[in-house]
Amino acid sequence: MVLGIDILLKLVEEKKLVDGLSEKELKNPEGCGFDLRLGKVWEISGETFLGITDRKSVEAKLLMEYDERES
Repeated sequence: MVLGIDILLKLVEEKKLVDGLSEKELKNPEGCGFDLRLGKVWEISGETFLGITDRKSVEAKLLMEYDERES
């Protein structure tokens, strides 16, 4: 989904989508997008069950992890 800069800035302001933007980025942004960096990407599979005495959780497999030292 592509969002315009007006919607992105509204999400930043109202939903705290991104923090740490400079005044220039908030008042006079260049372009109309954000580059997002994920810390970890997981693949989730299986089914869950939450009973009174029994519980079954999904399986999670780590696919990727961002390492700041490699950037």
